[in-house]
Amino acid sequence: MKNTLFFSIFFLLIFQVIDANNLRIVSSINASWKFSRNDYPNALNENFNDASWELVSIPHTWNREDADDEIPGYYRGIGWYRRMIIIPAEREGKQVYISFDGVNQETEIFVNGKPVGKHDGGYTRFCLDITGFVKFGKTNLIAVKVNNRYNANIPPLSADFTFFGGIYRDVNLIFTAKQHISTTFYASSGIFITTPTVSDKEADVNIKTLVVNNDSLPAKVRVENCILSPSGIQINTTSILTSIRPNSTVPVEQKKLKIETPSLWSPDSPSLYKVVTRIYEAKTNRLLDEMIGGNYENQHRQF
Repeated sequence: MKNTLFFSIFFLLIFQVIDANNLRIVSSINASWKFSRNDYPNALNENFNDASWELVSIPHTWNREDADDEIPGYYRGIGWYRRMIIIPAEREGKQVYISFDGVNQETEIFVNGKPVGKHDGGYTRFCLDITGFVKFGKTNLIAVKVNNRYNANIPPLSADFTFFGGIYRDVNLIFTAKQHISTTFYASSGIFITTPTVSDKEADVNIKTLVVNNDSLPAKVRVENCILSPSGIQINTTSILTSIRPNSTVPVEQKKLKIETPSLWSPDSPSLYKVVTRIYEAKTNRLLDEMIGGNYENQHRQF
């Protein structure tokens, strides 16, 4: 029975990278990590010698052979990952974020020897602002300390699967303009969509966007949302101006965007609408950020 309107609103890194306008850039850093399944207090330092460490790619776990080898038990403890990265000089002025899709289960992240954040939990994504720690046009060290020890404060405490340790999902660097759609609100897309009323005749769509201003000066931006039909036709576009204080985030809400006679989702007719969210500089109308519902997998850059 057709009774639900579905939108492709899974915006966790679901967007289109547009190089021509030098907008949001997402770079995979899954390759070429050095790894050791031991604890090294100095592994966060740039001059630490990791020449003897194993070369691995993400996704990775140090427990992958524990189920097959003849050694009893499996390792629950500390492992270190290190990767050297040159951040292009032309990206200076952008905000830089590092995003982890999954690390099991206690994580500490260091950039160029400095602690930038921690995360507890093996099954939730997290994203950190590392702009103030990177050196543009130079080599940067990203070091990650991971611990999959038993911790009574981190669920789940027991399960019918093994608590494999390591960086077991993708790692990306995200570059944005100073004014952009938030990346750090629980590592969400920063875009939240609801459909409070839906019928065969009409549907209402509410969209809330978290807009960030990382500049030391106030900013005025225009937030635009465009709804595309399942066939890709633009059916509703609305925009709103908003002012943002320096170094702050504001929620921008657009309510009751109408869809007449919507194509309702059902197993026999799985219609999907898309929402395109854009942030413009109000004075110049320069496009600052854009996120589009869709499959981003083939739009990543390898770093």
